[in-house]
Amino acid sequence: MRLMVSKTSKYRGSRTHGRGKKAGRGWGKRGGHGMAGGHKHKFIWILIHDRDHFGRHGFKRPQKILKGTICINIRDLDRLPDGEHVKTSGGTMTIDLTGLGFDKLLASGRPSKKFNIKVTTASLPAIEKIKAAGGSIEVEKMPVDREAVKKAKETEAAKKVATAKAAKPEPKKEKGKEGGGGGGKPRDGKPKEGGTGAASQAPKPPKGDKGEKGQKPGKGKPKDAKEA
Repeated sequence: MRLMVSKTSKYRGSRTHGRGKKAGRGWGKRGGHGMAGGHKHKFIWILIHDRDHFGRHGFKRPQKILKGTICINIRDLDRLPDGEHVKTSGGTMTIDLTGLGFDKLLASGRPSKKFNIKVTTASLPAIEKIKAAGGSIEVEKMPVDREAVKKAKETEAAKKVATAKAAKPEPKKEKGKEGGGGGGKPRDGKPKEGGTGAASQAPKPPKGDKGEKGQKPGKGKPKDAKEA
């Protein structure tokens, strides 16, 4: 059984392996590696799939005007060493977080003792935990209760809707037409079948009686009368 000859073996001894001088070298006919040619022969692909690839977008704020909020959690209060801003007396720990450089107290963790804390601001859960443990907290800026604000907005919106409904006049009811019911005429001008209105109950005009020979009344005399 004869084995299939590989393409490489077939072209062994050939300089270009049947691909020409450039097509078989480097990245060949694919037009380059990666994003090569993105602003040349692959520019249509860029316009379709990645329009923001080139150029600058947005801006970066100057670092000198940025100020981050330095926070500390309740679980980290016990690790603060005694010093100028941290004092422990009995089972109570007095901490001046503002003097230590902290801006905000967060509520992660549980207070292990009573804390008397002074800080710029704190979260509502943190304030509740400190007070529930028998301590106190002095805050320069009280946090905003977002749930209370949300409920207030919902209540205000409901009041506006109720006021708008009360101010809106009720639509007047149209009085029924005489001889109402199913006998009125629809839009096409034809009376409805089986109606009970005045139009349906009106008697039909009588049809003229036909003569002996089917002659319509009022149209001349019979032939015998003409001959006479």
